[in-house]
Amino acid sequence: MNIDLNKFDNISLYKKHNLCFFGITKCCSTSIKAALLKQSIINKYALRYDYIYNHKDAMYISKNNNFNDYITFTVIRHPYIRIASLYKHFIIRDPKRLFELSSSIKAVNARDITYFLEYLFGTTNDYTCNHHFKSISSFTVDTYNVIIPKLVFDFDKDNNSLKTFLKSFECSIEKSNVSNTDLFFTKKHKQLIQNRYENDFNNFNFEE
Repeated sequence: MNIDLNKFDNISLYKKHNLCFFGITKCCSTSIKAALLKQSIINKYALRYDYIYNHKDAMYISKNNNFNDYITFTVIRHPYIRIASLYKHFIIRDPKRLFELSSSIKAVNARDITYFLEYLFGTTNDYTCNHHFKSISSFTVDTYNVIIPKLVFDFDKDNNSLKTFLKSFECSIEKSNVSNTDLFFTKKHKQLIQNRYENDFNNFNFEE
């Protein structure tokens, strides 16, 4: 196994269950990792969960591996939901971390969703952006744009199936990164997201 010391690919291995989880930022990956590690979520409203990411049993591997002998799965969310989560996390819940997304973004303007999207999408691409808003495809496809994990759960559509799957390994999911703020995207916002994540819409058949 090729180890990923920097956790760049965000693929975690659970030898006990013969599982490889292809984690995707802003797609409930914190809760999934906690479930597989049998680690309770101490505070579902917390801003950071380093005790999960740096858990003593956590093992991260790279895409440059043969996954044939493992059960591979991932959890996705619609790009609209995912970007809403990104905005709520870095603008509403933890604005001190905004500059992780861009060192030059103007905090005073970033609460405006249009500015937030146009600036981040206009000054980065999928190779240069912060990992929190890399495409779903960047975490899950190979160099031929083929989806690697055999099982793909949409958290919002397949939640019961996901819970059943985890339960088969005696794991249960708890909430994390909870926000009670609702966010509304205009037609323009949705178009910006569609343009940025066109490959995700195509690969995972998301509705526009």
